[in-house]
Amino acid sequence: MFVNIAHKTTFSGHKAAIFGLAHAKKDQHFYSTDGNGWVVEWNLQQPEQGLALAQVPSSIFAIQPLPNTDLLTLGTMQGNLYRVDITNRTATTPLIDTYPQAIFDLQIWGEYLLIACGNGYLYRRHIPTWQSLEPILVANKSLRQIALYHQLLAIASSDHQLYLYQLPDFRLLNRFEHHQSSVFSACFSPIGNYLLSGGRDAALCIWDMQKRELHHHIPAHLSTINAISYSPDGKYLATAGRDKSIKLWQSNNFKLLKVIDPSKADLPHHKHSVNRLLWVNEQHLLSGSDDKQLHLWQLEEY
Repeated sequence: MFVNIAHKTTFSGHKAAIFGLAHAKKDQHFYSTDGNGWVVEWNLQQPEQGLALAQVPSSIFAIQPLPNTDLLTLGTMQGNLYRVDITNRTATTPLIDTYPQAIFDLQIWGEYLLIACGNGYLYRRHIPTWQSLEPILVANKSLRQIALYHQLLAIASSDHQLYLYQLPDFRLLNRFEHHQSSVFSACFSPIGNYLLSGGRDAALCIWDMQKRELHHHIPAHLSTINAISYSPDGKYLATAGRDKSIKLWQSNNFKLLKVIDPSKADLPHHKHSVNRLLWVNEQHLLSGSDDKQLHLWQLEEY
């Protein structure tokens, strides 16, 4: 079987770099956030009609919808945590909370919102009550991304390390050290047998979760790996980087299948760093970039 990636459509309208992508509550819809503090809702069937939901006074690095609600949470470069009601398109004022440094990632674990902060702490809020729990000091530098798989929590850090915790007690299990620079992205494989990490050293590291050791090191990009994401069916893995490229890999053997980058002059491509990836379904992948563009890609198997 061969795989091709075809460009399907472009979503234009952002006036600043795109830093966040998330699935929307409505089918065939998604959210994006940018460096001007805008949250936009898009319909996959109507790419020219983005709906501005709210604007906050700082770059939005993280977006996380709250399950079973009409609320979104936003984390900003200034460390502000906002809550947006998508029914009336407003952001909370005053803020839910303010943290010492930038919020780089937001994830849901059960009834808790996990907040990765630039000061090296992992913060936790109980969603039903919005009460804060005692923060956990993870590293002496920024926490960049959170990955979850059942009772395992992985955190990518700018101190060149990847931290693995056991839930629910947040017990530290391992520190994975192999990257030569900041670790920006982390992702568990769909069945949890591997933990993948990417960073400023352009390396894709694949960690064996049974042996708790490095399984494979791939010099995957020419610059920082900003995003790693598996397709919903687990067949493919996509990575994106500051080198303006998106790469598609076979998930069972990590074989490189396709590359989308500026060298393919006859195809649409991003002109600057690709910051975020989001699988819409098994066949469609979204990408957001510093070039202010969102592209939708279609996988074709033959």
